[in-house]
Amino acid sequence: MRIWKSIVIYLLLGVIILACNKSTVEKETYNLNLTSINVFLYRDGSTKVQPELIKVESDPQTMKQALDWKKDSEPTAMPSTYKIDHIYVLQYFYGGENLRSEYYMYVTDDDGNNYIKQFEYNSSYDSYEGSQTKEEIMSKVGPEGWNKVAALELLLQ
Repeated sequence: MRIWKSIVIYLLLGVIILACNKSTVEKETYNLNLTSINVFLYRDGSTKVQPELIKVESDPQTMKQALDWKKDSEPTAMPSTYKIDHIYVLQYFYGGENLRSEYYMYVTDDDGNNYIKQFEYNSSYDSYEGSQTKEEIMSKVGPEGWNKVAALELLLQ
């Protein structure tokens, strides 16, 4: 009887360890399913729909660096709209069985600061012939959840 209890306990521990390990592997695999990063830019004075697609990145090494880059951030207040230099939208597109996209607003200001915020992209962010001001765009994305990051040179070259 005592041997059976020991066997059952070891089996349960084994199942728990395997389940935890599978969760970690699935999370790492999920990040490996990043198939591209699309970079969009809101341009002043353009007659094209805004934001404009300016780059599609699919190099695995660059995408890994871009994943690491956004993790290395510190919470901060929303950047001041009158100091904003550029507004970008970054779309991290994940392929595989579960297609999905993550959207980030990336903002640079006149002082050389860089900010990022994850948000839910929808058609209200689209602008025709510059019909949206920086203030309107920033108002939609909201004041909470901003992080200060290093410059995003690897995707903007």
